[in-house]
Amino acid sequence: DYAPPDQAREVLDMLSARLDDEQRQFEDVIQRLMEAFNTSVRSASMAPVGW
Repeated sequence: DYAPPDQAREVLDMLSARLDDEQRQFEDVIQRLMEAFNTSVRSASMAPVGW
């Protein structure tokens, strides 16, 4: 077997970086939504939801 070509490694690095960025953005959105949801839940005298 041979090592993957440099171009394949470059694409993997690029896609990995993009995926990391998307994951961070997703986690930020979920965090903000959960905070808003839990604020609403607390105002209804219910227990908040953990994430």
